[in-house]
Amino acid sequence: MATQIKPIYGSGQVNHYWNKSFQEFVIKKFRGRGAVASTETQRDFSTFFDWGANDRRGNYDPPPELVVNRTQAAYDELLGLPGVKDDLRTINEVFAETIAAIDQNLDLKTIYRKRGRT
Repeated sequence: MATQIKPIYGSGQVNHYWNKSFQEFVIKKFRGRGAVASTETQRDFSTFFDWGANDRRGNYDPPPELVVNRTQAAYDELLGLPGVKDDLRTINEVFAETIAAIDQNLDLKTIYRKRGRT
């Protein structure tokens, strides 16, 4: 039996399951549900929209400029490490190829326009 602990949030949170884009969600969706140890169980497309459908302030307010600037500086520092830019380029290429392959079978633009209801 798994133990669940209710999180206590302070001034912010970063959720491991949130996505920058619908395409990123699609790739995660097709990897399956790691939390239930199954590559066969997938979240419905509507989950992408449902997760961001609450009215909490954090979903609408941009982060403070100081946070954005510090994050950008840390990102730039990481990109300066040997090999990181090349690896990022490879990741982006594989991402684009993977999305294109999925899109050939599903027409992701139509799914998105229908708000994930399939």
